[in-house]
Amino acid sequence: MKNVIFDLGAVLVEWNPAAIASSFSDDPDLQSHLINDIYIHQIWSDFDHGLISETEIQQQISEMLAIDTNQAVSLIEHTKQSLKLIPQMLEVLELCKKQQMPSYCLSNISPSFLQHLRQRYSFFELFDGIVTSGEEHIAKPDRRIFEIMLQRYDLNPRHSLFIDDSPANTETARSMNIETVTFEASEDCYLQISQWMARV
Repeated sequence: MKNVIFDLGAVLVEWNPAAIASSFSDDPDLQSHLINDIYIHQIWSDFDHGLISETEIQQQISEMLAIDTNQAVSLIEHTKQSLKLIPQMLEVLELCKKQQMPSYCLSNISPSFLQHLRQRYSFFELFDGIVTSGEEHIAKPDRRIFEIMLQRYDLNPRHSLFIDDSPANTETARSMNIETVTFEASEDCYLQISQWMARV
C-alpha cells in the first residue's frame, strides 16, 4: 500500500510570516520583530510544541513587543486568518482519496491552531491519521515524530511519500527511507507528486 504524508503550513494552507507581518502592520520595525522575535523564535516553537497555551503566547507577545494584550490577541487571530487553503494541494489530497491511497497529516502546529483549521476546513476528514507537534510535544525535524507516525499507523517508509516545505524536515524523512518532495508552489513540485502517484 502506498501512502502520502502531508504537512499543513505552506503545503495545504498558506504559511508566510513575512506576508503575515506586513499585512498586520505598516511599521517596518514591528514587522521585523514579528518575524524574528515571534514567528521564527523559541516562543512560537513552544507554542507549536503545545508547551504554552494561546492565552500564554498572547501574554508573552504583549510583553516582548511592548503592545497591549488586545493587540496581541488581534495578532494571533490575524495569523489564524492568514492560513488560507492552497487549492492545488487540496486537489492532490482529494485525488489520493479517489484512488484509495491512504493519506496522513504530519504537522508542527499548536492545538488551538489545529482546532481553528478543523473548524474552518473540511479536508481533515480525508486523512486516515494525523500526528502533530502540539499533541506529541515533539516537532519536525526530530526523527521521533516521524517514528510516531510510522508506528502508529503501521506505515512502510519505503512505500510512503512525504510532502513538506522544509528541507530539514524532508532530509530527516529521506534518512528514514521515505521518499520526499520539498514543496514549493511550482509546476515542478506538482509534477514530482503526480509522477510518484502515477507509479502506484
